[in-house]
Amino acid sequence: MLVSEDEAEVARLFCALLERGGFITFHAPNGLMARRFMQDQVFDVVILDVDMPSLGGIEVCQSIRSEPRLAHLPVVLCSGRLDLAELAKNIGADDFIKKPSGLLQLADRITLLLGTFGLRPKPSSNR
Repeated sequence: MLVSEDEAEVARLFCALLERGGFITFHAPNGLMARRFMQDQVFDVVILDVDMPSLGGIEVCQSIRSEPRLAHLPVVLCSGRLDLAELAKNIGADDFIKKPSGLLQLADRITLLLGTFGLRPKPSSNR
């Protein structure tokens, strides 16, 4: 999993919840770094904060959908703004999580999303 979140505490929480759910996580503190990671590595899911400096989650999602090599990649957008859920669908995100209320269901929702794409969680070395 690639978690792109600019708030360090939120990123740690995302990663801890996902790792507890059996996922291996990588953190990118902004959208530009997330794009760089995706050039060099293959991820099962990308989780993007909508509001980040330099390149936000919406722009990263749009660039993922426009690149044939990544277009199939499951993308989850996150925001404290519930009004962005419909926009997330319209730009091609596969799911939207409201922060902070949706965080507790994060690992379960990612597991369901992976199942939709025929993937399984890879065992975490942190377990």
